Amino acid sequence: MTALDIAIARKGYPGRDGAPPRTVLRDLALSVEEGAFVCVLGPSGCGKTTLLNLIGGLDPDFEGQIHSAGHHGGARRVGYVFQEPVLLPWRTVGENLRLVMTPARIAAGIDLSLLDAMGLSDYRDAFPKSLSLGMSRRVALARAFVVEPHLLLMDEPFVSIDEGTAEGLRQLLLRTWRATSTTVLFVTHDSREAVELAQRIVVLAGNPARIVLDRKIELSAAQRADPREIDAVRRQILSTNKDHS
Repeated sequence: MTALDIAIARKGYPGRDGAPPRTVLRDLALSVEEGAFVCVLGPSGCGKTTLLNLIGGLDPDFEGQIHSAGHHGGARRVGYVFQEPVLLPWRTVGENLRLVMTPARIAAGIDLSLLDAMGLSDYRDAFPKSLSLGMSRRVALARAFVVEPHLLLMDEPFVSIDEGTAEGLRQLLLRTWRATSTTVLFVTHDSREAVELAQRIVVLAGNPARIVLDRKIELSAAQRADPREIDAVRRQILSTNKDHS
């Protein structure tokens, strides 16, 4: 079943200070299956965040259509994890989660179960200012999953943290995703991260940006843990991307 159908004819922005209008995305078509983990890969500034904002409904000003269905055609729930954790500083970790939950989910203790699964039980009453950046990103991830989203949009969520912390968060994300039926669209400029995480990689390039490569990643869990396997696929993607750019 298709969870997401994208057909963007054009997305642009008006010019500033006398500059002409700028087209960021053109003729971009993409379908994503329900429950898939797809990475959108491309250089910084190519339009990846713009694409997520269109999909998430944060920017309705574009030419084309985007259809995102909930499971079995029901109403969709969308989670969004931004580059920087957006947590309310005057609310505790637990309160930040409960703000996006229904009373029924709170009564069921879904927030407590998720905090425990993510190693955050001891921080339920902590305020964001007392957390490290890596811990804050973990809270943001928990808040995204606590609404049990049909579609989870992630905009370079592990950027600007050390590789050890980032690797731990990537594995946490994969474990949580495997335990749900959430469809994930994950934006990154890091090809190694994309190969490690994704079932499928979509590469954006050009000006305006378009899809230049759409490839399934068929690696076992053991292969994804092997840097040599990751690098072999990564080199293939970078080589093919160069040929198409």
